[in-house]
Amino acid sequence: MNYSELQSLVAEYIDQNPSDTRATTFIKMCEAAVNKRLRTEGTESFDQIAGTGASTYDLPEHVGSLRLVASNGIPLGYMTPSQLLLETYNGASLCYYTRSAFTIKLNAALASPAVIDLTYHLMVPNLSNTATENWLLTDWEDIYVNGSIYEACMFHKDYEASSLWKTRFEESLETLITADVCDRWSGSPNQIRGA
Repeated sequence: MNYSELQSLVAEYIDQNPSDTRATTFIKMCEAAVNKRLRTEGTESFDQIAGTGASTYDLPEHVGSLRLVASNGIPLGYMTPSQLLLETYNGASLCYYTRSAFTIKLNAALASPAVIDLTYHLMVPNLSNTATENWLLTDWEDIYVNGSIYEACMFHKDYEASSLWKTRFEESLETLITADVCDRWSGSPNQIRGA
């Protein structure tokens, strides 16, 4: 299934004129709901930011939540933006960061050739007329179908149907999360053996 097929399916379900664009809105609302909850191994990504002597750097595109931030292999501690202001002064050693909008701010400047290593969760890339597929639609199309139709039912105030589609959406999303946990933690548990 691709984006136009998903749009057609949602439009057909809600008996909508194909030239009406509300189906795209329901798909975007589904993507927003998925991005709030989905934190699986499949969404993990790694990146590096090269130091340029600054203390503020733009984050890579599609960064969801940060899992680990390190500088030259040493993990940095997270602080709220207001806490970081108190830790920022000339001559401070680099040991804290905060996230503000689409930037990462450090409590001290990062000199070259130092790097910041980022481990983060990607947001599901939004579908559009130019980006007609993403990994979620390819591998878990039921999440898109159930979530988009749920949003459509809510829009049309069909609360009985929306309850059914919400349950289907939640179950399909939970199936993906459970599959990820099984993949990530498969195998026998660690055991302590006698000497």
